[in-house]
Amino acid sequence: MKVLEPSKIELTSVSTTLPISAADVGLWLNMSPGAITARTTLFEELIQMAVTSFEKHTWHDVMYKTYDLYFKSYHDLLLLTVAPVKNFADVTNVYYLNESNTWTEIVKGTAISDGIYSTMDIRKSIFYMCLYLKDDFVLSDEQNSYKIKVTVKSGYKISGDAPLDVIPANIKLALKKIVAFHYTNRGDCVSNCSIGGIAIPCDALGLVNQYSIANVTFDDILPEGNRYEL
Repeated sequence: MKVLEPSKIELTSVSTTLPISAADVGLWLNMSPGAITARTTLFEELIQMAVTSFEKHTWHDVMYKTYDLYFKSYHDLLLLTVAPVKNFADVTNVYYLNESNTWTEIVKGTAISDGIYSTMDIRKSIFYMCLYLKDDFVLSDEQNSYKIKVTVKSGYKISGDAPLDVIPANIKLALKKIVAFHYTNRGDCVSNCSIGGIAIPCDALGLVNQYSIANVTFDDILPEGNRYEL
């Protein structure tokens, strides 16, 4: 069975809640409460910059995001190429494009069309989750051409409905180091600490690189033991 990557990814929403606060940064810099308050706007701007730098370098979302992933068929493992997708609850909806060119939700234990009964499971690769739509029948060529849309959540939920996610301490520490570096060196050229055009201080790279998504082949890294049945 092949692993099918999405033909298109659309970002549909992003949380506005920052993963660390201006107070976190100020305490890291040993500032007084008054000094922190006076710099809150600047710190929040730098935190947003640090998050962007982290995500671009690692391909690992920090902000809580919603994506629509589009696939050209469903007879393969569908590689959910956003991270971190932590469990099946983060896959909120799966749709197929019907004969009327309308997106129709696939619900566990119901027919897609023409009596085709489908269920779903999810498998965990080294870095990404894979979704597999199982069927009980041999599909016709026309039915094999169904296109699929998967709505998936990625990143860390730090506001909104409970339960909330816990952001790893190393991510928070890396963000504080990045913000502190850019605050301390504001106005200076920091290109010597840039990685691929992304300015990340050298002492934060060890933390950041723990979450980097490697460029690997996914066809052979989905053992049956890492399969999540619904």
